[in-house]
Amino acid sequence: MNQIAYIDPNGDLFTVGPRGDQQVRLTGSLGIAKGASKESQLQLLRMNEYYTWPTWSSDSTKLATSQVITRESGTEITLQVLDSQTGSKEMIYENDRAGLIADGTPHYIYWAPIKNQVSFLAATVEGLAIFLWDGTSGKPAVRIDSGAPVFYQWSRNADVLALHMGSEMILANPLSLNPYRKSFQTGGNFRTPAISPDG
Repeated sequence: MNQIAYIDPNGDLFTVGPRGDQQVRLTGSLGIAKGASKESQLQLLRMNEYYTWPTWSSDSTKLATSQVITRESGTEITLQVLDSQTGSKEMIYENDRAGLIADGTPHYIYWAPIKNQVSFLAATVEGLAIFLWDGTSGKPAVRIDSGAPVFYQWSRNADVLALHMGSEMILANPLSLNPYRKSFQTGGNFRTPAISPDG
């Protein structure tokens, strides 16, 4: 797929071809995206609702995006996964507090290089945390760890995460049938860990 995802000034999510053609509205008030079933009808635009930071899955069939809804009772922040053709969406995570991880950034979203797994950072009542969704519909994202600072990278085959969390370097495969977590202290300051291409 050769499409660009973007958020319009009203806070809605669109995809468009590289020449500006083939525009598809995935959220908002213009009804149903082409090919969508009755169950995947798109919500009407509300002025108190917007989407932000759309991120493509590795196979371009899905987009993950943060959704922010402001109400008199407070602000609701969720992470949604949408079908890139129909706009049908699934909430995989709801923040337990209305905090941001950075200015204007509800989540940091990072899809696995293969498969349908998506990882993300979110602000929680305990602080910054990393979560992982295994791509199973109806199943919420699971918390992997928490702490700060957090930097991480997927392995090329999406079997392992290398995390820099606080003063630790962690190798983990939390979605494996036999999950493991290997942690070791680091001697100096560093930011993002890197896994070699051959693992």
